[in-house]
Amino acid sequence: DDMFILTAAFDRQPANHTVERRMERAFKQAGMTVTVTSVTDVAAFMFGSFTSLPAIEYFCYYAALSIGFTYVFQLTCFAPMLALDAIRQRDGRCCCAVSRCCCGSACCIVRRSKSRVTS
Repeated sequence: DDMFILTAAFDRQPANHTVERRMERAFKQAGMTVTVTSVTDVAAFMFGSFTSLPAIEYFCYYAALSIGFTYVFQLTCFAPMLALDAIRQRDGRCCCAVSRCCCGSACCIVRRSKSRVTS
């Protein structure tokens, strides 16, 4: 869910700003929300690990570790991928390929048909 919060905050930023500025503003707006929810979720599961039932104890350890990993992942991997995708969109590329479409998606087909009409 934190991914959706960060993406929505990024999409609310003006498109005429640089990608760096959009990322900065998005993380200023949504960063505290993501941090607070992740910290409280980890804390709740760590408190849940004090139970005497081994299955619930192990589940709570696993859940707390997973949420902590997801938080770190979103800051170190998802955020740069969001920025790279924004750069791709800004440059008008339709997919991850550098120069040509790798997947034959609908956006590539529309782009090819428009380029044939204009040429």
